Formats: sequence, C-alpha cells, structure tokens
Amino acid sequence: MHATLAALLASLALAAGATPADPAPPGEGEDPVQVPPGSAEDQALWRAGQAVAPDIGRARLRANKLQWEARQARTLERLEALARAEADPAAKKAADLLPRYRAALAFNHQTLTRQWPVDPTRGCGYSVMAFESVLYSSDHRRRTSQLTAAREDLQDCVTRAAPAVKVMAESNRDLEALTAEVQAVLPPMGVARPKPATPARN
Repeated sequence: MHATLAALLASLALAAGATPADPAPPGEGEDPVQVPPGSAEDQALWRAGQAVAPDIGRARLRANKLQWEARQARTLERLEALARAEADPAAKKAADLLPRYRAALAFNHQTLTRQWPVDPTRGCGYSVMAFESVLYSSDHRRRTSQLTAAREDLQDCVTRAAPAVKVMAESNRDLEALTAEVQAVLPPMGVARPKPATPARN
C-alpha cells in the first residue's frame, strides 16, 4: 500500500473518532461485506471509499446534536447575559469564555452547513460502485483499460473527503470541550413557576 493511501486511511479513522479494536476471538472479526477481488492496495482503497459516507454521517450527526443542544439550552444567550452581570463572581470567567465559545459554535455550524467537497449522503458511493464493477469484470481488456481511471476517480474522492471529515470531527471535539467549560460556569436554567390559580367566581 502506498504511503498516501495509508495516510488517508489513518486520517479517516482518526476523524471519525475510531479507537483500536480489541483482538477478535478466533473465527470472528471477518469482514461482513464481500470484498471484491484485486490487489491488497485496491481492496484497501475500496474499503476507504466504503467508509466515507458513514464517517461523514457520524461527524454531521454529532454536529447537529451539539447545535440542537446549544439552541435548546440557550447556551450562548445565557453566557452573554452572565458576562454582562458585573456583580456576579462568575462574570469575568464568562467574559473570557464568550468569544471562544461564540467562535467555536459559529465555525461548527458553518462547517456543518457548507457545501461539502463530496456528497454528504452518498459519499464516494458512485466511485466505489464503478471501481468495484471493474474489479469484478471478467473482460480483461476492459478491466485493464478502465481500472486505472476508476482507481484514480475513487482515490480522488477519498482524498477530498478525508480533510472535510477531519475538520468536522475536530470542530465537534472543540465545541464539546468548550460547552463543558461553559456549562460549569452557567447557573442551572431556571424552572418556570406555576401561575397562581385564579379564584373561582360564584
């Protein structure tokens, strides 16, 4: 496997937050998906292409959740209010956190909603199917002439996807860490008091 592809695979794994798996028991851990025939390098590229869509999905789902939680808790508005409350002992800490949190929240939203370099739903699906079709082809003349083009197309898609997933995942981690700092400073959200009952009229 070329160093470029190995680096891309490692980048995708880190971006998705993958951790090394425990060794599988004997007889377990086989790839549940039928891997097409081909060289070890081509099979690794095929797997990398297959992983793009779920990696993007996980990163975007986490960003959506963080944005939704921020809106539901009104985190930015409450932090701004606390930073203005000069008499509050936590006001200085809130003022220090405010620009960092505001920037992280905005960047996370921009990264989520921007135009992605690959289709965020399909990932490299079309390129994977074309590459796989050539790998399974029994027409050796067609296979020889088209394999290079299909390989380059899939490699290009994986290369474009990896940095985007990495940026989204890192933004999620930064926002998550800052949110924890902010929540430690903010007072609990107030619970609305029930309205007094209206006396019944005779």
